[in-house]
Amino acid sequence: MARTRLDDDEVSDLLAPALARVTRLHEIARSLADGTTSDAAAARAVRELAETQEARRPR
Repeated sequence: MARTRLDDDEVSDLLAPALARVTRLHEIARSLADGTTSDAAAARAVRELAETQEARRPR
């Protein structure tokens, strides 16, 4: 149904920021798991990433 309302380019444009954030979270989690970053550095990176997210209000 959504495909009939949006073309592939529009969907990609809408999802690109979320994909970038999820990819970065994966990188942070992986570096934490393999010990190449500290808990504090990982927490700081996650906070910085969260600050890039627009504030959402309850609907």
